[in-house]
Amino acid sequence: MQVTGGDTDVAAYFMVRLAADGTAATGLTVTNFDLQYTRTLTAAAAKADGIVGTGGAATHVDNKVFEVNATSSPGLYMACFVDAAFAVGVPQVMLALTNPTDSAFAETVACDIDAPVNITRISADSTAATNLELDYDGTGYAKTNSTIGTATTLNGHTAQTGDNYARLGAPAGASVSADIAAVEAQTDDIGAAGAGLTAMPWNSAWDVEIQSECADALVAYDPPTKAELDTAQASVTLAAATHTGAVIPTVTTLTGHTVQTGDNFAEIGTAGAGLTDLGGMSTAMKAEAQTEANDALVANGLDHLVSAAVVGADVTDNSIIAKLAAKGATADWDTFDNTTDSHEALVDNVATLAQLNTEVDTALSDVRLDELMTKALASQPTAGSVMADLTEDDGGTQRFTTNALEQAPTGGSAPTAAAIVDEWETQSQADPTGFHVNVKEWTGTAVTVSATTALPEVDAKSISDNAAAADNVQANIGNLDATVSSRMAEASISTTGGAVDTVTTNTDMRGTDSAALASVCTETRLAELDPGNLPTDVANVKIDTAATLLDTGTDGVQLAASQTQGWASALESSAGQILERTVDTATNTHVPTTTEFQADDETEATADHYKGRVVIFTSGVLSGQATDITAYVAVGGIGQFTVTAMTEAPANDDTFVMV
Repeated sequence: MQVTGGDTDVAAYFMVRLAADGTAATGLTVTNFDLQYTRTLTAAAAKADGIVGTGGAATHVDNKVFEVNATSSPGLYMACFVDAAFAVGVPQVMLALTNPTDSAFAETVACDIDAPVNITRISADSTAATNLELDYDGTGYAKTNSTIGTATTLNGHTAQTGDNYARLGAPAGASVSADIAAVEAQTDDIGAAGAGLTAMPWNSAWDVEIQSECADALVAYDPPTKAELDTAQASVTLAAATHTGAVIPTVTTLTGHTVQTGDNFAEIGTAGAGLTDLGGMSTAMKAEAQTEANDALVANGLDHLVSAAVVGADVTDNSIIAKLAAKGATADWDTFDNTTDSHEALVDNVATLAQLNTEVDTALSDVRLDELMTKALASQPTAGSVMADLTEDDGGTQRFTTNALEQAPTGGSAPTAAAIVDEWETQSQADPTGFHVNVKEWTGTAVTVSATTALPEVDAKSISDNAAAADNVQANIGNLDATVSSRMAEASISTTGGAVDTVTTNTDMRGTDSAALASVCTETRLAELDPGNLPTDVANVKIDTAATLLDTGTDGVQLAASQTQGWASALESSAGQILERTVDTATNTHVPTTTEFQADDETEATADHYKGRVVIFTSGVLSGQATDITAYVAVGGIGQFTVTAMTEAPANDDTFVMV
């Protein structure tokens, strides 16, 4: 294998064989591989654990191991080494791929590193190397004192004969180029089309030449002679007319032309008034029209609408613009102040809804109307106000005054609450059967009345909005009678009409019929339970056990904090390390197997961080099944777990805990 020094993303291929029989090793766990390299005369680099990586054989990921194809290339694995293995500076690097976990032979590949060539001398001449570099560095041919041999064949050019120098001759000046520059300077004075020849002297030779050219032109054109023109004019017949000066009379018939009617001057009209259809305007006419229109706008002050500032009395009083801006009897534009009267200023001065609410709240608070509903009464209403006449203080609560109730239906003051209660009691005692609340319906359903008491029978479905509480009460009360009867039967207590009969002395109750109970509940033992000594004895027991047992008062006893602090704290700490995670197939489109799956709620980046921990699935087809983690790596920002084979592969969103 050979690379150029400094190459990056280099991958090497290894044929891996099993140590047992030397056959090709297929299906090995890639995370069990170790990658290592050693450069010539350099300490061996630390080995790196193989990772799964992404992208298959087409993508390089440092320390990725990829089985090429177990069917067509059994035993062939690709390993991606870090760039540092192929840096310049050494001639060779030895690459190693090992997998002791799966009992495979260690495989190595020798890789030659070719340093980039930098030629500093040619035939022991450093100048020659420098000149060669200048020739081919992309800036152009750089030779200044090198001799180029005779070119015997130059493709694409016409063969030259003789000495070019002899054909050109010696330059008049310093060089041929200098001569050309001098000629160019002189011809510049001529100018384009001879425009620079403004001081050319005239000579007689030019007169002869010009006359000759004019004669040739006339001959070529052959214009009519004066005699020929006179003859032609004599043949023209014009209608009889009186000629005044040089005015030619109207031509009524002109052969070859359409007869014209009317006076052309009249058609045009004064100042061109008759030219109502000129067609398209020329550029000059458009410019002139625009100038005239602009002058008219300026003359009438209309340019101030957009392109010019208003100065002084530019806007006439009582004009439409002035009346829109000013409100005086005489609309004067000069009273308009844009800082306060413009549309933007008016909009800025309009209060927002929040500001209006604030102002209204403040106004209501100023007159204490907010105390009617949303605030507590701060003090009694001002004397003489309507509220002071209507209400008065009644121990912290407002009540209507006597004056406010003068026109009440009773004709006097309203009854107090106590008076209403007294009246109710009086009426109900006077007629207990007729003066009562008659509940006939409840939520639209007729209420059942007891035949014995004639009172409504109510079925309590809920207690304090808790239906379960009502059900529990019903169950407890329903079983109470049976429970009491059972206990009374066990105690040999007889009843008559529901009342307990007189209990006579019965030594059986003290356990004489039970040997175990008799040994404790003897007459002597019972006598020892002196009512005066019993509380003291119980208190002493509580003192003796206080260090270990804590009396809760209602639920018996529990271990004191001093007895549980150590192991409870340890239990809490260990429970906090039990991690719950969820299988994910979406982030990296990873398909779980019986030995490998990913979790999107695990982002630990350190490889093998969870190696050795136990996984217990809590949902899905693997619920209750446990296995151990043999490798861990972060892939695409989430955790990937390799475990001892399970019976099935987990599915997306299956949950598990790591113990």
